[in-house]
Amino acid sequence: MGLGRTGASATGRLLLILGGVMVFIIGKGDITVITAGLLTALGGIYILSLVNPATKQFMGAGWPEKSCRISAVIVGLLMAASGLISSINSITDMLMTHSFSGLNFLLIGLLPLGWGLFILKIAANGVKS
Repeated sequence: MGLGRTGASATGRLLLILGGVMVFIIGKGDITVITAGLLTALGGIYILSLVNPATKQFMGAGWPEKSCRISAVIVGLLMAASGLISSINSITDMLMTHSFSGLNFLLIGLLPLGWGLFILKIAANGVKS
């Protein structure tokens, strides 16, 4: 079963919005945030190009498509790593304190892990129609 076009479209738009916010609002001269925002926006453009033919024409073929695909893979890896680190941190906190009050943080940490894996799967396999 292929990945849905609606999920890919929503993911691409969210990445494009997140990248724009990181570059223009959060960045403010911080080169690492601006670079991460540009990678996120390029990844969003690639995922949107898999769904929308107009975005595919805007992006073109050849090296722009490859760089946007690499950006999508990098963004997926960063998102999955962030979620994994947050989940592991919540698990160790729960095991050390013997308190399950951190369970909500564990569940919140699983969201970027799942979204990062979804981005990686879209970047690797594409979208089935």
